[in-house]
Amino acid sequence: MKRRLLTAAVVVALLALAAWAYWLQQGTLSISQIAEEEDRLRSWIDRRPATAVAIAFALYVVTSLAPGTGGKAIICGWLFGFWRSLAIVDVALTIAAVLTFLFSRYLFLDYVKSHFAKFAQRLEQAWQRDGAFYWLFLRLAGAPYSMMNYAAGATGVPAKTFWWTTQVGILPRAAIWVFLGAQLPTLHVVAEEGFSSLIDPKLIVALTLPAVVLAIVHYAPRRPFFRRKETSSPV
Repeated sequence: MKRRLLTAAVVVALLALAAWAYWLQQGTLSISQIAEEEDRLRSWIDRRPATAVAIAFALYVVTSLAPGTGGKAIICGWLFGFWRSLAIVDVALTIAAVLTFLFSRYLFLDYVKSHFAKFAQRLEQAWQRDGAFYWLFLRLAGAPYSMMNYAAGATGVPAKTFWWTTQVGILPRAAIWVFLGAQLPTLHVVAEEGFSSLIDPKLIVALTLPAVVLAIVHYAPRRPFFRRKETSSPV
C-alpha cells in the first residue's frame, strides 16, 4: 500500500508539473519569463556558492522541524545538483531530527507521552528487543519522520544511537529524491523542448528507485545485527 501511494504521489507531481508548464504556455506569463528568473537564481548560486548552500541548509533545518514539509530534497537537487544537495539534505535532516528528539525528551515529554503513548511504547519494546537495528530499519523503511523523532524522545534510546541510525538510515532515500530533483530539466529546457523534456531515461529510473528500495527493505531479513546487551538510560 505504501509503495503504491508513493508511486502515485510522484506521478501526480509530474503531471502537475506538466500541467503547470502547459498553463504557463497558454497564459500571459510565459514559462520563458519565469525561466529568466531561474537563470538569475542559478547565476547567483554560482557566484556565491558558500552563501547559497548556507542559506539552503538553514532553511532545510528549520522547515524540517515542522511536519508536512516533504518534497524539499527534490527542489534542492534541482537547484544544487546531486552531491551538494545530498550533503545538505542528509545533515540538515539529521540535525532537525536530533533537535526534535531533544525537545521531546527534555521540554515536551509530558505532551509527547500523552499524544504518542502507544507509538512510543511500541518503539521502546522494539528497542529493548532489537536495539539499534530496529531504529535503523525504521529509517530505511521510511517511517514517518516527524512522528518518529517526537516519539523517540519518550523512549530509552540514547541520543547517540538515535543520531547515527538517523544519519545512516535516511541517506539512501535522501539520495534517491535528490537524484530525482537533479534529473529534472531546467525551465529553459522545458520552454524549448516542451513536455518531451520530462521523458528521460534517468528520470524514469529515479522514479522507480523509491519503490525498489522500499521492497528491498520490506523483504530483507530483519536480523538484530545491533542487538542491545543491556538497557541504556536516556542521555
